[in-house]
Amino acid sequence: MTMEDRVRSATRFTADAVTSVRPLVLPDDELAKARARHRPRHWLAPLTAAAAVIAIAVTLVIVRDARNGQPTPLTHAGVPRYYVALNNPNVQKVPDQVVVGDTVTGKRVATVSPPAHSSFISMTAAADDRTFVLGATAWPFSASFWPVEPRTWYLLRIAPGTDHPARLTRLRVPPTPFGLLVAGMALSPDGTKFAVGLEPNTTENLGPEHLRIYSVATGALLRTWTGPPSASLYIPPTGADNDITLTWLMDGHTLMFEYDTAARLQYRVLDSSRPGHDLLADSRPTAWSAPSDACGIPVVTSDGKTVICVARASGAFQEYSTATGKLTRTLYQAGRGLGEVLWASPAGDVLIGYLNPSFFPGDESRSVVGVVTDGNFRKLSFPMASGVAMPNAIAW
Repeated sequence: MTMEDRVRSATRFTADAVTSVRPLVLPDDELAKARARHRPRHWLAPLTAAAAVIAIAVTLVIVRDARNGQPTPLTHAGVPRYYVALNNPNVQKVPDQVVVGDTVTGKRVATVSPPAHSSFISMTAAADDRTFVLGATAWPFSASFWPVEPRTWYLLRIAPGTDHPARLTRLRVPPTPFGLLVAGMALSPDGTKFAVGLEPNTTENLGPEHLRIYSVATGALLRTWTGPPSASLYIPPTGADNDITLTWLMDGHTLMFEYDTAARLQYRVLDSSRPGHDLLADSRPTAWSAPSDACGIPVVTSDGKTVICVARASGAFQEYSTATGKLTRTLYQAGRGLGEVLWASPAGDVLIGYLNPSFFPGDESRSVVGVVTDGNFRKLSFPMASGVAMPNAIAW
């Protein structure tokens, strides 16, 4: 499945459920009525306490905790060794598993099935290349409501090379309220904090947007910020919950988030160690902004200095300074067509990127993923050897 196919399919599938992305207001008992009728309306959105941490019936293994949030040594031109990806091209028919794969060899390390009557739909990674948070939703999907069904959160720890390479446990982070979209999700570098951005899904909603930080260990809500009704965290049409628009910086307390205003994208910086609850008043914009249709999904590096995106007009992987907003260099000139940044190193000098197969005449039948560095694009064994045709979501 090409990236165009993914975007078109996701956009068509989401169109019936997401009329626009606007903040939220909720009556008392409409949740049960709305779900019974399967008609769009105002949604009830109290956060309910999640169950205690439950060990899921998957392969179990004891692994070491992340040490001080520091990344493990990287391989193959500086890319992380392991990834987690959604593995199902048609989640409407079969629940989505996740595959743990080896970036360098393309081999599958483990396959993790979702709990009964649910499907995985998203993931985000810590800096140690061993710790991930997965989002799951009820399955079978409702054709109209799958984007706004509650998401339940799970911690996945991997231990490649052992007899039992994956352990999945349910987090005590509360499920998302029915009627809200996951506009962003990010696991902190040390794996101790989980940030979630939530968007209402209809123009009738008048309440605020939310950015929340939870403790991974306890599920406790640590911080929350709200945005005004005019706010809009950016949601790209990727077909899965968004793990791109929120980024923790390496200091472990600063978040950067994409913000969509007047058909332009910008990044804003939020220091979670400072007091405050107003998403806009307590954050500051960077100098970078771009028209929403100017480039593919942008990615900010974890040092906070660089935004990287693929120009739609030229297919170039381009780097911009967050301090000046100016183009600083072209990392790779693909030539034409569609591309996407899947991962970037802290300094932005090494990327993992996707290229439309038309970039490589004679190889149109295969999805192409590779490492971008030193002006070159080097294809990886991923994804075909791992069994993932082209995942709707992936995390390193």
